Amino acid sequence: ISSTGSLKAIVKETTLRIEKDLIQRALTSTGGNVTRAAKLLKISRNALQNKMNEYGLLEPSEPGTQPVG
Repeated sequence: ISSTGSLKAIVKETTLRIEKDLIQRALTSTGGNVTRAAKLLKISRNALQNKMNEYGLLEPSEPGTQPVG
């Protein structure tokens, strides 16, 4: 945690880090199955795919991508 950041910035950064970690864990526990991971996270598949794009977590089935995790 940065001593120069505002509380708002620290909370946002921490929330994003936790969100990314939860998405990675859900994808790992479902063997990379995005539909099942979305159900675990209680969000739509589309919302999960958007978050995956935002965090650079690409689906392993896409050409030229690396497995999630």
